[in-house]
Amino acid sequence: MDFRQIDSFLMIAKLGNFSKAAKELYLTQPTISNHIKSLEEELGLSLFHRTSWQVSLTEEGELFHGFARELMDKRHELLEAMNRSVDKLKGKLTIHTSTIPETYLIPKLVARFQAEHPEVQFQIKHGDSHDIIEAMTEGQIDFGFCGTHIKHHKLEYSPLMRDRMVLVVSSHQTETNIDLKDLSEFKLILREEGSGHRDLLVKHLREYGLGLRDLNIVAFSDSTETIKQLVIEGVGGAFLSHYAIEKELADGELKEVSLNGLTFERDFYFVTHKDAKLSQIEQAFIGLVHETLPKKY
Repeated sequence: MDFRQIDSFLMIAKLGNFSKAAKELYLTQPTISNHIKSLEEELGLSLFHRTSWQVSLTEEGELFHGFARELMDKRHELLEAMNRSVDKLKGKLTIHTSTIPETYLIPKLVARFQAEHPEVQFQIKHGDSHDIIEAMTEGQIDFGFCGTHIKHHKLEYSPLMRDRMVLVVSSHQTETNIDLKDLSEFKLILREEGSGHRDLLVKHLREYGLGLRDLNIVAFSDSTETIKQLVIEGVGGAFLSHYAIEKELADGELKEVSLNGLTFERDFYFVTHKDAKLSQIEQAFIGLVHETLPKKY
């Protein structure tokens, strides 16, 4: 019995699925299946009920789960104590973030944190704002960076920065200003559903009596970079973060289009779970984030 097998067991018990657990632990499904097979052979009992649609703990699995959780907690305490004993932080820090913070904020935070704690390894995991908040409410992650605010009694939101959504087209097109009433005829490229960017855009347009069905949407993408290239090639226009297009505007690849002088703004947030059990590394990183939070926009 080793910690890798116990990690696999606890993740399967948490997610109720071998494939999802393997993906979360960056393992192949055969590897995680072998972990459980070896564990069950050593214990001489079955830990999971398996069906074609569900995985659940057996009675023995429930009993083992309590001991396994306690064992991993003790292991965590031991590692933390060893780190404190040498007065330095060492280990891995996982950061969950949506697109704009990932590109324009996280690198600066990581650089500052690394300068103070050079033996910390970083794992930056990209996700849509909705996915990050959902994972937090379900207790899968303890903090994250996102561009939407969904109220939940267990979550705390700290404003990070304010952005402006800009309507842009290819520099080869002639539009410099369009009326809001003409937006329904304007070819648009949108982010996929689940994006905080898209949520805010839909909300703003709804305030002016426009819904998605009223728009001439020619393409969807979950990648800001892909959308930029589509716009540059003349496929359509797009509402994009001003942070994301500063270079292209300066280089003359994109051109901003005024929409009757309207401006669409959005906020980005650092979100934490109130009941999070944080490692020493996570506590130090969160402390750094709060040091950098703006007093006001």
